[in-house]
Amino acid sequence: MFWTGLTVSCLDTLTGIGQWLTAMIAYVCIVFIMFNGAQRLEKRQMARYGNDPEYKAYTDSTPILIPLLPIYHLNKQK
Repeated sequence: MFWTGLTVSCLDTLTGIGQWLTAMIAYVCIVFIMFNGAQRLEKRQMARYGNDPEYKAYTDSTPILIPLLPIYHLNKQK
């Protein structure tokens, strides 16, 4: 959310194609890094707490990374 807000807030200050291109590439890279990190964390947490029914209920009902967007898991569930 932070990086999306930062990117949107700077859009009116970008003046050339080089600045636009750099900003969009940087945004895509940071989104990739955040999703990759969340995926690795989810895998580690499922290995540790995956058998706990309360944890499973929490992860099945709480969106990951983006509030209000119904993405609950980044890894395949068994």
